[in-house]
Amino acid sequence: MRTTHLGALTLSLGLLALSAVAVGPDSKESSQTSRVARPELIVVRFHADWCGACTLLAPNFDSLKRAAAEKPVLFVTLDLTTDGSRRQAGLLAGALGLDKAWDTNAMKTGQAMIVCGRSKEVIATVPATEDPSTSLQKLRQALAAAGGRIAGSGTACPGPQRAPAL
Repeated sequence: MRTTHLGALTLSLGLLALSAVAVGPDSKESSQTSRVARPELIVVRFHADWCGACTLLAPNFDSLKRAAAEKPVLFVTLDLTTDGSRRQAGLLAGALGLDKAWDTNAMKTGQAMIVCGRSKEVIATVPATEDPSTSLQKLRQALAAAGGRIAGSGTACPGPQRAPAL
């Protein structure tokens, strides 16, 4: 049951993140006026409770979340621990349009992918053993290439690419 609740929580948090509020700081009605924001990038973590590499990836993933807290980046964890959580993860991936990332991943755990929020193309992969500074550089490069603006601004994400070796 715990995993089912975790899968439902992950789904709820992912959908809550999609309905993030974007409000102008100078607006008198800022507490009442809002709009749904669309992510420029989506960072998808493929996780399973039994996965040792997932434990290694967790601090790096959390570090990326903190670094991009003010950016239009959605962070999603897809739980592949059990059959039930995999079904829920597949539904969440489908709802977010992450079919390409889901297919590319082929149910491998212990990695994350940086995905273009507009085209849903996989831009970069973040393996569990990657140095956090390299992962942060990949995220910054993807944001810079996308213009760091909210989707719908006319800025296209970069196509699939391999991150440069450091």
